[in-house]
Amino acid sequence: MEALIITAVVVIFIALVVIGVIQERKRQAALLAFAQESGLTYRAEKNASVASRYEFLNQLDDGSNRYIKHWFSGSFEECQVHAFDHHHATTSTDSKGRRRTKHHWKTVALVELPRECPEITIAKEGLFSKIAQGLGWQDIDFESAEFSKKFVVRSKDKRFTYDFIQPRVMEILLDNRHMFGQMEVDRDVIALVRGGRQDPSQIAQDLKLLCAITHLFPQHLADSHSS
Repeated sequence: MEALIITAVVVIFIALVVIGVIQERKRQAALLAFAQESGLTYRAEKNASVASRYEFLNQLDDGSNRYIKHWFSGSFEECQVHAFDHHHATTSTDSKGRRRTKHHWKTVALVELPRECPEITIAKEGLFSKIAQGLGWQDIDFESAEFSKKFVVRSKDKRFTYDFIQPRVMEILLDNRHMFGQMEVDRDVIALVRGGRQDPSQIAQDLKLLCAITHLFPQHLADSHSS
């Protein structure tokens, strides 16, 4: 009986592995199809140097063994964009001294901005944000009560943040809050990050959202940077 149970477990494990491989191949085929349809350059292989390039973003500096896969780059809706799967690993040790490594994946969409910017983080209001406020991490309030209720915005530069998150940007974010992850503006990029690997059907929506915000970048901010 015990042998039958072990055999069944092994068979189930192998079946799950095979199913996972098949699903990943289908996903990669869909990713390649998206690249061809959108005119973006696509690279499926691991790349650690690109991962290190974006470590200044809060969501991409965790753990060790950071690298990206399935990297899209190029021009999309008149913006320079990037999208990829981001990997990092964390290691823990149990009470018996056994080490365990856990692998984490995030979906990342990035759009290049016309100038370097102070850091701004934008997240949906939730339990974590309420705890953070209790610890003294206060968010920036806006004239739109609805926006302030739905989103937590933090930055050391309030004036820049108010100029950047103008009323039309608030409308766009509110209209797309159902697909929202963690958004961050820093240096010369705006990024949207969520847990898991890229969904081929979601990439275009993420990039369109970021491009829509980028097209509204205030001209006086760009001019003040270049002068």
